[in-house]
Amino acid sequence: KMLAESKAYSKCLVQKVFTEVCGAGINDVNPELLPQLVENFENDKRNLKNLFSEIAISSACLTHPGGG
Repeated sequence: KMLAESKAYSKCLVQKVFTEVCGAGINDVNPELLPQLVENFENDKRNLKNLFSEIAISSACLTHPGGG
């Protein structure tokens, strides 16, 4: 429970989803976007569907050669 409620869990999940959707790590594409995505994910009660959508339409993902 402690791990699942930590910010590290959200950060890890955002990084994994970004890599899966965009084909590259967020730290390689746009590391400044990570804190914003983590915050949005937590404020949205960790809604994975919305996280996937937000990442898929982000300019960082759409402008990356393997993205979208």
